[in-house]
Order: sequence, then structure tokens, then C-alpha cells
Amino acid sequence: MMSIQTLAVAALFQLAAIASPLVLSAHAEVRPTSAASRPVTAGRPASANQMVARPMPPQDVPQTVRPVSHVEMTTSMASESVLESEVFMDSAPMPMGYQSCDSNCCEAHWFAGFEATFLKPHFTSNPAYTLMESDGTSFENYTDVDFTYDMQFAPRVFLGLQGEEIGLRATWWHFDNDPSVLTAQPPANGFGSITPPSFGSVDISTTVPGSTFQAGTGLTAYSIDLDVTRQFCLSRWRIGAFGGLRYAEIDQKYLAQTSNASGTLTGQIDYQHGMSGIGPTMGMYASVPVATRIELFSEARGSLLFGEATSTLTAGEDLDLTTPFTTTTSTSRDEVMTIGEIELGLRWTGCKRQCWQPFGSVALEGQTWGDAGNATSEDGSVGFFGFNASFGFQL
Repeated sequence: MMSIQTLAVAALFQLAAIASPLVLSAHAEVRPTSAASRPVTAGRPASANQMVARPMPPQDVPQTVRPVSHVEMTTSMASESVLESEVFMDSAPMPMGYQSCDSNCCEAHWFAGFEATFLKPHFTSNPAYTLMESDGTSFENYTDVDFTYDMQFAPRVFLGLQGEEIGLRATWWHFDNDPSVLTAQPPANGFGSITPPSFGSVDISTTVPGSTFQAGTGLTAYSIDLDVTRQFCLSRWRIGAFGGLRYAEIDQKYLAQTSNASGTLTGQIDYQHGMSGIGPTMGMYASVPVATRIELFSEARGSLLFGEATSTLTAGEDLDLTTPFTTTTSTSRDEVMTIGEIELGLRWTGCKRQCWQPFGSVALEGQTWGDAGNATSEDGSVGFFGFNASFGFQL
């Protein structure tokens, strides 16, 4: 019996829920009007609160009334609200630092800056000498000792004019590194030796205990670029390409000396070689905002240079004797040199101050110079790896 009463109450609530919209609709069909708005029917007193029925539509125009569910009404209202919100409107601004690329981001301007690069040279091998240790009877141990390099400061300066799409840029970079001189002595037992890398028939090796061998090297490289740049903006990305002309030169040297126990020079090798060339260079760069006024950027460049490779050797043996022996050679040939570079880092752009705007960047940098050789040979490649930090301004 209790369940029947519960069902009856539930049914009444359901009927009330269905009838409520109908009652509200019926009330909406009649509205209070003032006496001045409609004529008063004859025989009836006029009243300001007189209720007048709304005119019904013509009978010959049938109206189709389709019931609309609560879900459809909610979906329709939500869709209209979302589409009309600022998020979906073209005129809605994006947060600072994430704005879409527009005409302002690619406007014409001059720019100039200074970049401090800190790079360390890398070689497959770069021998200074070979140390042989032996007991004279049962074993010999050979150790190749290479030159070691530290990270070296190298300046870079750039200047250019960037239009809305096309621009010009000039860049100069210079690297100069002279690592410390290596010094060694043959084993005291008299069965060992110190031998420099081979330079033909030249021999300034030493096996005498108490004698001294010293070896040093140097590396110099620089490049000058003249580029035409082309940039465009794609959504949040700034993408560009560039191409132009590069002149580059790289030089290396090797200097080794042998002295006897009294310090008198007995042998010397002075070897220098280098490459220089000019040719086309091209590359691409891209950047995208990652925070307010900060962009993640990457740049890659490749160069193909045509020029000349030269080498000179001046060596002296038995320099402590009255009739020393001297060897001199020189070579020159046409050469093709390839250079590849890549950068990845963050760039900051400051607020515009009257007529100029500051910017700065920090990035990892890598370079490879093909067929540049090492200190004692023209075979092999030279690599540079490190980081850079720049500061400049645009007008």
C-alpha cells in the first residue's frame, strides 16, 4: 500500500513538471495593455488593467511547433556562447609574447650587435709527439700525446638592415688559440725515446736522458659573410632563409724543438699550413615564442668555398754542430672547403625605448671545417663546439 502512495506522489510531481511549461506558455499569450494602446469595446468600461487577447495568426498560415528538449536548448546556448566569445573572434588579442605574427613583427629596421663565442677545437687526432718506454729487452710501450685545447673566446660582430621581408646582413668572426707548450724528456734508463710526427726524412727525435723535447701549436680561423635574408611569419613562427657570399680562412702551425742537457738547440721543426677560399653560403633559421619576450630559435648554415691550400716546412737537424742540415719545402694547390654551422638557443627582445630596441641571446654553437687537417697534417677536419652570448639593438 505504501508503494502505491509513493508511485502516486511521483506521478503528480511528473505531471506538475510537464504542466508548468504549458501554464507559462498560456500566460505568455495574454499581456496587459493600456487603454491608450487599444480601442475599448463598446458597452464595456475601459480600464488600464484591461486584459486584451493577442491576435492569433491567420488560419491559412499553419505554424509548426516542434517541441525542443532541454538538451537541445542547452547545446544551442552553449554553442552560441562559445562561438561569440573572444577566444574564437579574430579580433581577440593573444597573451603578450604569444601574439600571432602580423605586420608589426616583420617591420623594417636596422640592427647591429656583438656576440661573444666561447668555443673549443676538436680533432680526430692532433699528435704532438710519441713517447716510447722500454726496458731494453722484453717490452716497448708507445704513447701518442695529443695537444689539448681549452675553451677560447672568439668575437663576432654583425650589422644589417631587415625590411618587411627582404634584408641584408654582414657578419665577421675571428678565432685565435695557442695552447700551452708540451715538454717531455726521454726515460732515464736510456732505452726510451721521444719522436715528433713524421715530416718526410726529418728526424729530431731524442733518446738521450737529460735532453728536452718541446712542442707547441696554434690555430687561427676567421670568416666574413655577406647575406641577403628573406623572412616571413607563419602563425606564431618566424621563419627565414638567407644566402650570399662567404670568405673564410683557417691556419695551423706546429713548432717542435730538441735541446741537449746543457740547453743547446739541436733540432727544430717549423711547419705551417692553411686554407682560404670564397664561395656561396646559405642557411635557414626559425624562432617561436616560449614566454613573454623570449623566443626559442635555431639557425643552420652551410658554405662551399673554393680557394687555395698552402704549406711550408722549415726544419734543422744537428744544429749544435758546425755543419747543420736544413730542410725547406713548400706546397700550394687548389682546394675545396666545406663549412657547416648550427645554433640552438633563446633570444630575448626588450621594450622599445624611443627609437631603439635592445635584444640578446644565449645559444649552443657547433662548427665543422672539412679537410682543414690538424697541427701536423692537412688530412682530417676541425670542429668547434661551445656556446655564445650576444647583445645588440635594432632601430
